[in-house]
Amino acid sequence: VSEKKPVIGYALGHGEAFGYNINDAFLTLRSNYNTDTINIGQIPFIPSELDAIVILKPTVSFSEADKLKLDQYVMRGGKIFWMIDVMYAEFDSLYKSNGFIAFDRGLNLDDLLFKYGARINQNLLQDMQCDQLGQMSGDPNNPQMRLVNWPFFPILNGTDHPISKNLDGVRSIFPNTIDTVKAQGIKKTFLLRSSSNARILSTPAKIDFEFLQIAPDAKLFTVHDTAVAVLLEGKFQSFY
Repeated sequence: VSEKKPVIGYALGHGEAFGYNINDAFLTLRSNYNTDTINIGQIPFIPSELDAIVILKPTVSFSEADKLKLDQYVMRGGKIFWMIDVMYAEFDSLYKSNGFIAFDRGLNLDDLLFKYGARINQNLLQDMQCDQLGQMSGDPNNPQMRLVNWPFFPILNGTDHPISKNLDGVRSIFPNTIDTVKAQGIKKTFLLRSSSNARILSTPAKIDFEFLQIAPDAKLFTVHDTAVAVLLEGKFQSFY
């Protein structure tokens, strides 16, 4: 029933994913909305004409000036879709270096998000409800491919909120858990959760293929329905 397409800004300037690896998602976004890129670091403020901003996996720290632009955009009623990996945990690194150390990216967003009512934890979620990875086994001269459960790729469950109620399982890659904190006037609704057989891995931690050699011990996966995505609604108070 909308008379016009909403205007969506795809944020750049902080190492966000852009190019062939997200091209399909970007073109799909553009086909449904009026969408263009916006470099937050190169503009004096974020225009109110943007109905929403998408921030997809930044890897470079946000300056206080850029955080102020985001904060003031929210104060004017703007909506932000944050997709944040606070820990360095890259699937490519598994193959290139046969493992990696997961550590904090230092995005400098914790205080801003905390003010709005959310805290992304510096950890990694493992879940027995997960996707699989291919593994070569058997005779080196005639290796056989087999699929092995990989708990670092949890299949997340939706909740009763209309955004995620009828979704199939959502495949995630090295997700962090998320908590809510007290924020006056903000309604908090979880959208994606783990299964009832999850585990939290504290960081820094070494991630390598040795995890494939060990069958997951169900006794260690005792975390229930921990949150990975949350919706924040209401009248936000400025961090500044």
